[in-house]
Amino acid sequence: MLRFSNQINMISSRQMNIKQQPVHNTRAILACISAGLFFFYTIFQKVTFNAISADLISKFHLSVTDLGGISSAYLYANALWLIPGGILLEKFSSRVVTLVFIFACAVSSFVFAKSSSVFLDIIMRFIGGLGSAMSLLISLRLAVRWFPDHSARVIGLLISLGMSAGIVANAPFLVLM
Repeated sequence: MLRFSNQINMISSRQMNIKQQPVHNTRAILACISAGLFFFYTIFQKVTFNAISADLISKFHLSVTDLGGISSAYLYANALWLIPGGILLEKFSSRVVTLVFIFACAVSSFVFAKSSSVFLDIIMRFIGGLGSAMSLLISLRLAVRWFPDHSARVIGLLISLGMSAGIVANAPFLVLM
């Protein structure tokens, strides 16, 4: 009899019309922070090009137009890859796509740093631009998936984290060089 009375007194939150907040675990927070740091890295990579442009001009004996060609490869890839990248992210696991593009960005940065060819530099900047587009899409995807009720706030924080790379990459980086 006691068992039955306890079941009657228990009213579910759905019956009481109380909206339950999703539990935000450490895994969700770490996933979003990791995606935000990837976005930070790609924006840092984009802005750092300004700081190294003088070195590139002297190393490769480039004109300003040639330097603009290398620089624009990053932005062309970024703009062209947003729609196919979104489709790719919907089709495959976020984890796999993230790891592939983090690896691609790291390899492209390393090859760009060691390259002695302008053509190879353009290709590596293009690959970096693909990773930059994906870093934004991955950040948005994880924020919406893991924090559905607070996605706008989380997206704002991730975008702020990424854009702070512009501050970190330019003036202090020039002092270090």
